[in-house]
Amino acid sequence: MVAVMALALGLWVLAHLPAGRPRVPRPASRRARGRAPEVDVGAYVAEVATRLRSGVAADLAWDRTAERWDLPPGLDDDGVPLALATLPPGAAVAGAEAAARLAAELGSPLADMLDACADGLTRAEENEAARRIALAGPVASARLLSVLPLVGVVLGILIGSDPVGQLAGGGLGTVAGVVGFMLMIAGSRWSAALVAAARTGRL
Repeated sequence: MVAVMALALGLWVLAHLPAGRPRVPRPASRRARGRAPEVDVGAYVAEVATRLRSGVAADLAWDRTAERWDLPPGLDDDGVPLALATLPPGAAVAGAEAAARLAAELGSPLADMLDACADGLTRAEENEAARRIALAGPVASARLLSVLPLVGVVLGILIGSDPVGQLAGGGLGTVAGVVGFMLMIAGSRWSAALVAAARTGRL
């Protein structure tokens, strides 16, 4: 009876844990995107801006930069480079596309817009790197804590006690084992949820 109550308690704890953020499918791009070489979008648009400031026309600046990065040249009807359409969709590519589109529609200085876009992308990459470094310690600690119960069982066997027999005996040892296992799973899920929230900026 006690073991059943312990199992029910563990299941209740698991049921009330915060669920991880569901993955939302990335929306399809308005144009089919093919495979392309790895491209640092920030460096890409900064190079285009440099060509523009040297006096090169906008279409030639996009085309020459695309050729140097092994991307297709040309612009679409909105003034957006076809090279950007071959890159994996993301905030960086969307920002570069928006800058090109606005410059074509409004006649805004494209070089200034691309410089601002490149600066924003650089800051975003630096923030992401800092976030990964900051999370490395908590992630390693969570992994270490998740294996400590198993290490305790092994150490108990090595010193001559019988932890497996206590856990499987059906008495208080079994109750403690069930509750401990449920709490271990709960802690692992809780840590994973916190790390996921920190990576997505929800903390």
